Amino acid sequence: MRKQPRLLVLRVHELNSLAPTGVRCLAFAQQHLAREVEILVDGAREEIRHALRLGGFDQAATFIEERVPVAETVA
Repeated sequence: MRKQPRLLVLRVHELNSLAPTGVRCLAFAQQHLAREVEILVDGAREEIRHALRLGGFDQAATFIEERVPVAETVA
């Protein structure tokens, strides 16, 4: 049995665009995580938020504007 993470942080501060294929990949990954895994999207520009909304991924993630310290993300 593989151990599931408790938190997945997507750091997208420097990302300018996200193709529909990228959103589908994120949705696929999310579907294979346990329901209790929290997904944070850190630093998404409006273009990225829009792409994630179009793909429905915004329902599975929480958007934040601060970088989560690495020490908090490592289990």
